This record gives sequence, structure tokens and C-alpha cells, in this order.
Amino acid sequence: MKRFLSLCVLAMSLTLVFVFVPDRSLTASNPAMGPVKSPIKVLSVKLNATEPQVNDRSKQQATSMDGLEIQIENTSEKPIQYLVMHAEIPVSSSGNETVKIPMVYGQPFASDSKSGTAETFQPGSKVSLRAAKSICERARKQLAESGIVPTEKQVQPNVHLVIFQDRTSWMAGRLHVPDPSNSKRWIVVDESARTQSPLSELSFSKASYKPAGTSQQQCYRYIGYNIIFCCSDDTGGYLAGNALFTTDPNGQVHPNNVTTCCPQDPTACCNYDEIAGGCL
Repeated sequence: MKRFLSLCVLAMSLTLVFVFVPDRSLTASNPAMGPVKSPIKVLSVKLNATEPQVNDRSKQQATSMDGLEIQIENTSEKPIQYLVMHAEIPVSSSGNETVKIPMVYGQPFASDSKSGTAETFQPGSKVSLRAAKSICERARKQLAESGIVPTEKQVQPNVHLVIFQDRTSWMAGRLHVPDPSNSKRWIVVDESARTQSPLSELSFSKASYKPAGTSQQQCYRYIGYNIIFCCSDDTGGYLAGNALFTTDPNGQVHPNNVTTCCPQDPTACCNYDEIAGGCL
């Protein structure tokens, strides 16, 4: 009897270990569920790498963005193939209006690199991202018009998109897996487990959508994203994650359309959806 009870206790212990010990391998075949912390840690922000010596206030505003640099560390356990960060800087005294400066590492697809092999940002390593001078020109103009001279503490670095070498990705605090039917689309892990079907079978709603003839709130559920090319190669383009949604009465988010102007052509802009809390 004692031997039988001992075996039962051992079996229950093994079951608990199997159930409660998390699998730390975040791969497409065995992804983590639920919110996932950012794989990037910001180590430092520098605005004036060259420390320009000017006394005139307008010139200070015009040069305050020179040398914008953000040093980051890969705190995940996987090599990163591509990432986009936004350095958000206030252009209003309230801080509600900001300018987004995209900063990019790597290539999203190995075929995009000249060698055919994508460079990777290894776990535990550090890299410094620098904003293109052309992007800073637009930011300098907006800052000069606002009369604000930003400090390093006012620069808010936000990770927009991370694509790992194993093709899983991170965006908006969620882990994603590739859509097997579309190489430029990723499915949020929770949605993949919910539907067990590709995103192409779901309906998508844009931020501008409003039901006709009703004042009832419209609620959405986030289901993943597709990557879109912002601008063209000759204007210093980059890839952005365009969030995708489906209507859901129990949803707690909605699309928020944002605009980022092209690096070397301030008259051309890129629009895509991000996630915002609450219903419309």
C-alpha cells in the first residue's frame, strides 16, 4: 500500500512539473502564449553626438537632433533578423503630439541582402541605431516650429517590430507566427490557437470603418499584422507592421491609423494601423 501511494505521489509530481514548468523555446512550432515582454532593452539615448556650439536659439533647435543615436541590447534568447524602433519626440507643450523617427536594423528577408544571408542581432549583444539625417531634417523643422528643444529624457524609444531568425516575431507586446499562406503576414499566437486557420479566412476592418445607421460602439480583436513597405528604395524606405483586426463584441481594442513621412520626401507619407485600447 505504501509503495502504491509513493508511486501515485511521484506520478502527480511529474504531472505538475510537466504542466507548470514553462517551455522557454519560443519557436513557430511551439510558441509562448499570452503577452511577451519586449526582446529589446534600451541602454542609452544620445541627441547631440557632435555637441554643436551655437548660441542662437533657432540654430539650437535646428541642430538638436544631430547625432540621434539609441543603443539597444537583445535581451531575448533568439537572434533577431530585423527590427524597427520609433524614437518619439514631443512637438507640443502638452506632449500629446509627437514626431516618430524610424530607426532600423537588418533585413526582413535573407533575399534582401546582397550576400543572400541576413545578418543577425545575437542574444546578449548590443548595437547602436542611428537616425538618417534626412529623417532628422523633418523632425528639426517640426521642432523649430514648436519652439521646443528636446532633451534626451524626452526622447521615448519604442520598439515597433521585431522579426527573429526563426521567422517568429514580436509586435505590440505579443508573439506572432508566420501565416503559412502569406509570407508577409504574421498571426498573433493567441489568435492562431483560437482559430487554427490562416488569417486569410478572417475579415479585416480598417480604422475608418463605421457601421451605417447606428451609434453603437464598434469593438475589435487584434489578430495579427502584415508588413508594408513604407516609401520606396530611393527614398530610404523601411518596413512597418500594419495591425489587422476583426470585429468582436467582446473585443477591447481598435485600429489607430498613424502616418510616417518618407525619409527623403516629406510630401510622401506612409499610413498604417496600430493598436489602441477601447472601442470606437
